Amino acid sequence: MAKALNLLELERHRKNTLNKLKNRDIKAVFYVLLILITPFVICILMGYRSYLEFNLNTIAIIVLAFIIYYYACYYQNREIYIFEEIKKYKISFKTIYVKNFIEKQGFKYLGYKKPNKFDRVLLQSSGFFNLSQISYLDDTIEGEKFGTKFKFFEIFMCEDGNFNFGGVFFVADFSKEINSQTTIISKKIINFKSYNILMDNALFNDKFKVFSDNPINAMYILTPLFLEKITNLTKNFVDNIKINFKNSKIYIHIEGKYDHFEPDIYKSAITNNPAKNILDEINALLDIVEILVLNSKIYKV
Repeated sequence: MAKALNLLELERHRKNTLNKLKNRDIKAVFYVLLILITPFVICILMGYRSYLEFNLNTIAIIVLAFIIYYYACYYQNREIYIFEEIKKYKISFKTIYVKNFIEKQGFKYLGYKKPNKFDRVLLQSSGFFNLSQISYLDDTIEGEKFGTKFKFFEIFMCEDGNFNFGGVFFVADFSKEINSQTTIISKKIINFKSYNILMDNALFNDKFKVFSDNPINAMYILTPLFLEKITNLTKNFVDNIKINFKNSKIYIHIEGKYDHFEPDIYKSAITNNPAKNILDEINALLDIVEILVLNSKIYKV
């Protein structure tokens, strides 16, 4: 009940914010009309003869200049206002709702954080990133399932002074050394002719390429059920996917042009709930981990 109440409170906050923005826009239109009417009212009050003495072109230019100046100031303030309100809403949504939602699943929600030395080791070990460009992490989630510890977070990169969304990163350690390195990459990323391993799954081969320094071990890891789960990832993530098996870990990087889990202030918090998106994507990734754990108990890879 508390969860629903928090979500309803956030929805009310969202609607109130949009109403405030609407009222500001209405006031802006009123002020523009006031600027248009005022000089003519002044002329009328001064008398009809004085009104004729005014150069209408001069009046029009002055009024137009006032309107342009007013709108320039208004829209600059409007953008700042919207940015600040959206920022407040996102912080409220994540601290009040998302954190509770994720932690009720038995996971730890750490939210925004600067990457520490352990995070940097994981990111570097994955082989996917230039560490110098990684600025901060968001929606950081840690947990354990199927006896396997995992970490999930979004990456934000700093390139030429601009902060860009760098995708989702997931790593799980199933405590069994893999005596090879196997990499799976979306064909969208690497679609040139190359020596790669063809798997016994036509749909998988259409979407991915597999590279390994030990093809036999790769076959043990990439069982038919595992390939099916990887292929299903494309339903949850339409972006490019990179997977690396190294030592005892699986690293997954899902590229993206935008943050999947940010609440949209223009959409209902109830019907468009980013917290559910986070959980759905984590569960899709954990489905893969479950298969790996089962495989590791059967095969020595």
